[in-house]
Amino acid sequence: MIEVSVILIVKNEADYIKKCLDSILSQSYTKFEIIIIDDNSSDGTKEIIKSFEDKRINLFNFSKEKYPGYANLRNLAIKKSNGKYIFFTDGDCVVHYNWIQEALNYFNTEKCLGVEGRTFYESKSAISISDYFTYRVIPDGYMTCNVAYLKDAIKKVGYFDPKFKYVYEDRDLGIRIKKIGKIIFQKNMIVFHQQKKLTLKNLFIRSKRAGDMVYFDHKHGRKESEYITKNVLYINHLIIIFFPPLIFLGSRIESLYDLFFAIMKYFSFFYERFFIWKNSIKYKKFII
Repeated sequence: MIEVSVILIVKNEADYIKKCLDSILSQSYTKFEIIIIDDNSSDGTKEIIKSFEDKRINLFNFSKEKYPGYANLRNLAIKKSNGKYIFFTDGDCVVHYNWIQEALNYFNTEKCLGVEGRTFYESKSAISISDYFTYRVIPDGYMTCNVAYLKDAIKKVGYFDPKFKYVYEDRDLGIRIKKIGKIIFQKNMIVFHQQKKLTLKNLFIRSKRAGDMVYFDHKHGRKESEYITKNVLYINHLIIIFFPPLIFLGSRIESLYDLFFAIMKYFSFFYERFFIWKNSIKYKKFII
């Protein structure tokens, strides 16, 4: 009987997926399945996954052209899973060899509904302004690069909210699950996010996340909204719009691409404001 299902949602992770899967398949705990939903990868990601001759890997293709959002993709993966416990990580992450076991120890002793761990950024070179920097070492983030839940708890709260298209679907789920039971923070449940560079396309897609954050504030209120200060979402971004040179403050420039990226990042903050104001009107929130 399969106790654990590890879920990955991937799209164009050819540079990272092998290391990710190697780390999962090398776990000290071995009775698990891996459910992978590929969202129209075009860089060889699927071929790399298929090269693994391990029956625990189950690859499913999502072939619809319209972007479904991470919430919908994760819900699809959960419904295809067989495990009692659902573990989430990402295709560009590497998990510690005892990652699954550390969480199971708490599920078995603490009667909790979820366990979240620490995520570190694995950098082989200097971290610059164009890095896809992902890092969390304190509780209550519920980031799907490093969290596990009792499957029945996910079902009880109604799965991930599909209205979240780009971000915060994980934090929203965690908050809803915590209302019906305990989520434990386990510092030894460790994931390393591989060093990764943002593309210009990724940069402007990330701007759309601001709209999800307004919706999150609409659902859960200001107490749970980490990035809203005095009705301003991403106040540092708004300040930079008025004082552009500040974008270089505390940012490392390692190449001409980083310099170009910094300039484009400035323009992405205008694009971000559009989604903030659009969703503020939609949800009748005073957020600028």
